[in-house]
Amino acid sequence: MYENIIVGIDGHRGGRDAAALARTLAAPGARRTLVYVAGLVKPRGERERELEESPAQELPARLEIERELCGPGANVVVVRSGSVGTALRDLTADAGADLVVVGATHRHGLARILAGDDVRDVLHECRCALAIAPVGYHRGPHAIRRIGVAYDGGLPSQFALEHAHGLANRLGATVTPVNVVPPRYYTAGWGVAAMPMDDPDQACAAARRRLEPSTGPDLKVLYGDTGTELRRFSAEVDLLVCGAHHHSTAGRWLLGSTSEHLAKHAAGPLLIVPAPATVPVPASGASPTDARAPAAGSASPTDTADDSASPTASRAAPVSV
Repeated sequence: MYENIIVGIDGHRGGRDAAALARTLAAPGARRTLVYVAGLVKPRGERERELEESPAQELPARLEIERELCGPGANVVVVRSGSVGTALRDLTADAGADLVVVGATHRHGLARILAGDDVRDVLHECRCALAIAPVGYHRGPHAIRRIGVAYDGGLPSQFALEHAHGLANRLGATVTPVNVVPPRYYTAGWGVAAMPMDDPDQACAAARRRLEPSTGPDLKVLYGDTGTELRRFSAEVDLLVCGAHHHSTAGRWLLGSTSEHLAKHAAGPLLIVPAPATVPVPASGASPTDARAPAAGSASPTDTADDSASPTASRAAPVSV
């Protein structure tokens, strides 16, 4: 569990979901700081504009609801910044936080392009563990009893597995690693159906033989599209953990991002563990410093995140509500 948590809130249901998940993941006596990021020039979208232009007492009242959901002792800070991700990154570094929690994005399609995607912004900026609460998470009490881990044998997934085991030890939960074997196809040309290269059962059996010595017999092997299968699996667990690579923006878009896909589509809470050197394992167990290099030819359920700081936002400074 986590001792120092930054929670991104918005005065709406996303902030309430984030506050509720932060309370679930917080260690007893943990420091919890709820952060509302107001735009430097103008609100980022219609909801933010409506809230920030509302009567002076409405914003504090909504933020107080989120503070109460986060549990006793939580504090609320309002900052001004041109970027939610940059603001949370700066506050996380200043506070030495070990976890950032946000609610899943509610924007889709053109609205996401025009108004920006705050969850993706945070995903690319933050350097500590990031938890994303699904829509509606605040509506009921939750306990984390089963933790799933996206695992491919690569270094990021090994650290994610160690992180998950440390969290499970503190929560009394079980851990289920999951590996997804994506289909490979022969391409036969335009207008001709692609033919699968592998027998699914044989491909899954080979993945199990390769990975089970590292994960143990609880490994679950699935066959299909990585993002789709992990999204379905996320509905079976109380928390899904995945690792993250840090690459350039160009690399991120060229390679794709499973974390970004899950951040938008996961059915349950998602925990993204970034670069191993920057993330403490929340347990009194062994550090995963002896993790092996990624297995050759393995299909990665981990993802990419931007390693560059955003030039569009100044360092966030707290202001009064």
